[in-house]
Amino acid sequence: MFSQDMYILRYPYGLALQVGGIDRLPFVKKCTLSAMYQSMSGVNNLLRDGFDNLGFSGGSVVFVNMQSNEIQIAGVISAYKAERTAVGFSTPSAQSQATVSLNTGIIVATDIKCAIDAIKLHQSTT
Repeated sequence: MFSQDMYILRYPYGLALQVGGIDRLPFVKKCTLSAMYQSMSGVNNLLRDGFDNLGFSGGSVVFVNMQSNEIQIAGVISAYKAERTAVGFSTPSAQSQATVSLNTGIIVATDIKCAIDAIKLHQSTT
């Protein structure tokens, strides 16, 4: 459902939370489902507003099903949209310009059905 709260779970930069004696809990970040689209290869993708960090790719995207109040997996994080922008700076001897990549706040996730299909395909070939 669009504008529904979702949560991403992963270990950014290899970090983990330590709570109540458990030392490998993932970071949890909140985001909002903004759009969905189907790629040319037929893969469904979820676009969410929210910032993630390096290390979130491959993590789970979960949400609370409003009808059953159960937590469900919606997808797997595949990327965040970055935007290249020029940044200028001056030094005493020269003026220079560099290009940097900025996180736009748009997170891309692949529909969980793709992961399930990959598992089924693997099972059928082994």
